Amino acid sequence: MGLPIVASLQLPKWMPDAVNWPRCWLITPRWSYFRAPDWKGQYLAQLERFGVQRIARELETIARDNKVGQLVICCFELTGSCHRHAWADWWLSVTGEAVEEVAIEQLTLPVEGL
Repeated sequence: MGLPIVASLQLPKWMPDAVNWPRCWLITPRWSYFRAPDWKGQYLAQLERFGVQRIARELETIARDNKVGQLVICCFELTGSCHRHAWADWWLSVTGEAVEEVAIEQLTLPVEGL
């Protein structure tokens, strides 16, 4: 599917190789957002502050440095109301480019303990 990119504050204990994956801090929410009544609004404000061009450059740099053509942004939440969905919706609204949801079963990585 592509190179996994960590976009979460914590790494999953059930996927120890994640410690070696590249991180994209620009799209990683802050802890304080989750204590706020409107975490999504604060997260979207963060994305707007960084901007689509800076985020795109960061993702392109990660892809180029790792010699891959496709990235998989991982946050390790199973629910549909997490920040990866908020990011995908925001990305679609500002670029017109849809972000496909990938189920854990679709990843071609060794996933032990599931």
